[in-house]
Amino acid sequence: MIPETILVVIILSIMFSFLENKSNFPNIVMIPIIVGSITKYILGDWDIGYTWTISDIFYWFSILGFSIITVIIINKIKEKIN
Repeated sequence: MIPETILVVIILSIMFSFLENKSNFPNIVMIPIIVGSITKYILGDWDIGYTWTISDIFYWFSILGFSIITVIIINKIKEKIN
């Protein structure tokens, strides 16, 4: 379940990085929030139940971290191309 979640996060982050950002917030903030919400909605989290556990904290740090790293890498690639 963890590799699938990370793969979905990276793919969604790449896809959203190429959409025009019309909000007043930077991509580095908006994309991880959107990707985290979509991933949670589509895949759920890594444990069972409604109580918060250490697994949930690791889940959110992983999703947000991988999304932020992906957005940074895509932004650097876009800068080098332009």
